[in-house]
Amino acid sequence: MESRRYVLITEVPSHIAEIITPVREEMARLFSSYAALAYPPHITLRTGLIVPAQARAGVFEHFAALTKDFGSLPVETDGIMHAEYAPRKYLVAYRIKKTKQLCDFHDVLLSYTAYRKSDRTDFEPHMTLLFDDLAKDSCEQALDHIHENEKNFPQLRWQLSEYGLYYLEGRRWKPEVIYPLGRPV
Repeated sequence: MESRRYVLITEVPSHIAEIITPVREEMARLFSSYAALAYPPHITLRTGLIVPAQARAGVFEHFAALTKDFGSLPVETDGIMHAEYAPRKYLVAYRIKKTKQLCDFHDVLLSYTAYRKSDRTDFEPHMTLLFDDLAKDSCEQALDHIHENEKNFPQLRWQLSEYGLYYLEGRRWKPEVIYPLGRPV
């Protein structure tokens, strides 16, 4: 068995997914950008890991221990953001409010440095609508579409009550292990 790449994400709860999934699907269709649909609606909590097969159990145990004392965290969207995150790679997303609790959680997850795929430590929490296969002109059109249809992009609030390590299987990201968080703080 070989190494596996993981990302640490939290999926949105089902009542948020029911709102955002049709929006993501419509945006993908309108702007011919389907890469974001490989992931469930989520927030990326830290950069990925590349873990050898023989080390997986230990990594899973380490993250469980790191976050065992965390309660669930409040999450709130904070408008729409866009960026060119790499040459000719564009992103349109819900911005997530950077609360102290969410940043502290991110920092704890980053404290585990073994098998880290990237040295990137910045944290711009967001929930992706379109990315990767999004052309620049489509990015601009998508922003115009959002502005013209603001009622379809409401502010959202929920509790982050679990997170997981996800890996790519075929064209979809799947959870390998999910970690529940405790009571709301």
